Amino acid sequence: FMETIFYILFALMQVQLFVIIALLLRGQASMTRLKGACFVDTSTLIDGRIMDAARAGFVPGRLVVPRSVLAELQLLADGSDSDKRARARHGLDVVRSLKDLDEVEVTIFDDGKFKDGVDNQLLHLARSYQGSICTIDYNLNKVAKAESLPVLNINELAKNLRMNFLPGERAS
Repeated sequence: FMETIFYILFALMQVQLFVIIALLLRGQASMTRLKGACFVDTSTLIDGRIMDAARAGFVPGRLVVPRSVLAELQLLADGSDSDKRARARHGLDVVRSLKDLDEVEVTIFDDGKFKDGVDNQLLHLARSYQGSICTIDYNLNKVAKAESLPVLNINELAKNLRMNFLPGERAS
């Protein structure tokens, strides 16, 4: 009888060991897969110009939309302010459209519970995975640059692509 209990306990310990190893490998695979990714914030999705940038090939590598960003969009889409509701719904449509593009790989990432706000969660993810942040949020842009994190800012891209002069204009 004691021998049977010993074998059962031994088998259970082996199963636990295999589960722990599988979880560790899964976490490591996730870490490798997201290394160097570009983490997208809420304002960029609401703005929507990231679609044009992605279609034109200006979005490098992999885009990651954290679940915290989707949760923030959902919270805004469920709110009472009709303008914010419409913009948030547009942001959710942009996520779906980005996933359909062949030019860019989009991953929805379960980033767990976020206590310090979505912006701090994005900064943490970019640091943890040696990635970058895609934002049009002026303050998030400043904080990310202060922390030496790379930033893809669609506003800066649009401003830098704008012509300084139109054909036929005179300049002195």
